Amino acid sequence: MELEDFSYVLEVSGVFAFLSARPADRDPATAPYNHLPDGLFDDSALARRAARAAAAC
Repeated sequence: MELEDFSYVLEVSGVFAFLSARPADRDPATAPYNHLPDGLFDDSALARRAARAAAAC
């Protein structure tokens, strides 16, 4: 599924959220975005963000 197709998913029910998972030692002002070739993604952020989202439901 392309990102542009996500609107079809939301016709039923859903949510689209942006997740920043920049490593803590990277400056947010200069760190590359997650989808850039030189971007870094801190995988440990996934569990924390998922738990936070579940608690909000």
